[in-house]
Amino acid sequence: FVFRSSILCLLYSHVSLFSAIFYSPLFFGLAHFHHMLEHFKQNHNERGHRLSAINIILIHLFQFSYTYIFGVYSSFLFIRTGHFIPSFIIHTLCNSLGIPDFMNLVDLNDGHRQRKIIYMICYIIGLWLFSTNLYAFTQSNFYYSNDSSIIIYRHWFS
Repeated sequence: FVFRSSILCLLYSHVSLFSAIFYSPLFFGLAHFHHMLEHFKQNHNERGHRLSAINIILIHLFQFSYTYIFGVYSSFLFIRTGHFIPSFIIHTLCNSLGIPDFMNLVDLNDGHRQRKIIYMICYIIGLWLFSTNLYAFTQSNFYYSNDSSIIIYRHWFS
């Protein structure tokens, strides 16, 4: 709620809409930087299997990269629909599903070749459907009435 409804709107009052969409996830990433510090502390206290500092940094850079991409998408949803709810729902869905295990999918030598090929085809079709319908399914008139008092809503139709 804080990043979509507050920071994004504050940024938009000072920078372009495009910049606001791409800057707000950076603030979100910075707000979660403490997780890497906690990981370093936890790793230091472990007696068995310790990760190197570079591994911890790489883990958190990977997490930051996919959360940044998701943040851009979520910001786009919030601005395009004019509602917080679609961003909230997609955030909940992504948190519950997690990241697809593409490495397992690519390993075709484990006896599940046909199933994995079907999954790959489904991923490709899903990505195509998502990318071709994103703009159409996020029209703000699907989500609320023509209340033009919202500054973000006015941007898309002015």
